[in-house]
Amino acid sequence: MDSNTEGRAELRDVYDFNLLIAALRRKKRWRDALQVTVDMCSRATLPDAVSLNSAAVACNGPAWRETLGHLRRSKSFDNFPNLITYNTCINACEGSRRWLCALQIFGHLQKEGFEMDIVSSMASMASMAAENFPRPWSWV
Repeated sequence: MDSNTEGRAELRDVYDFNLLIAALRRKKRWRDALQVTVDMCSRATLPDAVSLNSAAVACNGPAWRETLGHLRRSKSFDNFPNLITYNTCINACEGSRRWLCALQIFGHLQKEGFEMDIVSSMASMASMAAENFPRPWSWV
């Protein structure tokens, strides 16, 4: 992390780290938010779903590749990634006009046994529309 986060109060538990990740996300400092999740592990404080999803949301937009890397790294944690993580990644790709990538993540979501929700459904439909995929209803 950069010098802006050094010298602050000691981070004691996952809640403190989550507050820091959220603050970095609001300031659009996605690199620092991702680094906090790495730092947590080095301090023997495992990130929870809030930590990892918040860091993934921080990467939305132009940092869509980092969102995907974060998804890959998060698979090493128990019960993670979850539906929110997949949706965040789908939205990051869709928002960056990486529609085929969004659809691939959607496929992984289904392969992992997750039921799609309204967020994943809408992002996937937007991706298909943007890529001009044949639609089953196009004959109507």
